[in-house]
Amino acid sequence: MQDHLDAQAARIGLRLRPRIRLRGFDDICRMASAGAGVGIVPETAARRCRKSMQISVKRLAEDWAVRRLSLCTRSDTELTPLAQSLLEHLEGEGEGPVFTLTKYKG
Repeated sequence: MQDHLDAQAARIGLRLRPRIRLRGFDDICRMASAGAGVGIVPETAARRCRKSMQISVKRLAEDWAVRRLSLCTRSDTELTPLAQSLLEHLEGEGEGPVFTLTKYKG
């Protein structure tokens, strides 16, 4: 998954600089639930984790996505300024969308 995201960033001239790397999707969702960051995971993993963790799930609907990807955060209202900035960037507030985000319900 990380290689795919790195390749997509490189395709548009950017480089991702993650502060940490976690081994599993559950770990990524757990990190988001704790408010320690945001993560991009397959939608099925986000849905599964949402049943046992307090996370907000947003679908990333992009042509390049081989899988349906979701951005997981603790909640929409409790984002740090840095995480809020990332979310706004991904939603395209400003120079056009990078990702299309839709709130997952259910």
